[in-house]
Amino acid sequence: MLPLRVDEVLQLQASREGSMTGLIAWVARTPGAAPLNYVFQAPVIAMLGNSRLSARMLTFVFAVAACYVFSHLADRISKIYRQQATMVFAVLPAHYVAAVSATPAEQGLFFLLLGTVWFFRLVSTPTIASAAVYSSLLTLCIYSQPYTFLPTIGYVLFLLRFVDRAHERRALWYVLSATALPPLLFLPYYIWATPQADPNWLFAPSGATPVYTQAFAQLSAAGALSYLLSGIMIVGALTAGWISFRARTLAFAKRIALFCLFGGILTTGALTVVFDTLNRSPVRISHMLGATPAAILLCFAALQWASVAFAKTFTRRAASIVAATLAVLCVASDAQYLRANRTVDLRAEASALATEVTPDSCVVFVSEHLSRYLFLVFHPELEYRECRQFFQGKVVLAIHPFVRLDQRQDAETYFRGLGFAESRRLRVGGGEIVTFRQNR
Repeated sequence: MLPLRVDEVLQLQASREGSMTGLIAWVARTPGAAPLNYVFQAPVIAMLGNSRLSARMLTFVFAVAACYVFSHLADRISKIYRQQATMVFAVLPAHYVAAVSATPAEQGLFFLLLGTVWFFRLVSTPTIASAAVYSSLLTLCIYSQPYTFLPTIGYVLFLLRFVDRAHERRALWYVLSATALPPLLFLPYYIWATPQADPNWLFAPSGATPVYTQAFAQLSAAGALSYLLSGIMIVGALTAGWISFRARTLAFAKRIALFCLFGGILTTGALTVVFDTLNRSPVRISHMLGATPAAILLCFAALQWASVAFAKTFTRRAASIVAATLAVLCVASDAQYLRANRTVDLRAEASALATEVTPDSCVVFVSEHLSRYLFLVFHPELEYRECRQFFQGKVVLAIHPFVRLDQRQDAETYFRGLGFAESRRLRVGGGEIVTFRQNR
């Protein structure tokens, strides 16, 4: 099992706050966060302890449930390739990374998928009861992970294309009301929490590459695999969007489904950039996870259409080969992700730090702000050994893997200026533990 990542460790800190008030206050400090997943996770951590398994258990349950709901959507959109589409969704790297991480994305994705099922029911049979269920699911979605709500905005906007028909025009009012209510219910929390967001929140570096390059890399993995996998899915999604306009032989309900799913992808990409900017956080492609189910569904809908429309040149067997290629690329990218993400181990560094700090020493968490929590989550006793003054003969610098080079150099130079000399440097978990002793 992979070591806990920085965002997972900071989320675990919420469970250490000791009360619901403290937990909600910590969530408010987190840019772009919502409280529901934290509330669900806290009792699991309290019962099972602070471990990788307990932290990720809830996420895994929601991931399995999301795959089950997705299979029902795949049956509606591309019945012939239901199993292949579900398999690709399960192993798609963007989804796989979320499924093995103790973060809210998978919980929000589950409620989004369940809400999408009810969206199609509501469009087919617009009733107050269906609208109430749909709105309730979207409320759970936005309070789990606000970004997973974004595709539903595209659903309702792109449904406008079909209002020339009386039935769809009537359904639109139900959908519009049900979609508008969750953001209104979320707005009081957002207004209260946004000013409290920590401007110094700690994010793992995403690199200086353009956002679109990160999108390819995070959809699958670094290298050629990412471009090939992303390219196939983008072509498939664009083809399905075109089909919803041109393929008059398709059932009208399916044309609505394809076009609204396509709209969900577009609005998710655009609004993620807007809201990340408003939340004062880096533009994170992981926030676009809600668009991946629609991309897969559209891709396989395009394969099914092509195997029928071009049966002589693009047989069902050829379509199956494309589907299998997608699955193989996903699995290969997952393996690459697993190999590449074992170097940073915050728990290992915290354990080494706890051993290094002796009764005659104190610890300095380099870069301050949230850095201390990356260690205190695993070893709370270190809180009482933090340096308040530097009269001790021994000072231990805790340098986590995401400390900038200039911050590291400033800290070491400062203590050398106070008359300390380096006596030991330990590299562990991707970071460093540097011990300084007072010159006598």
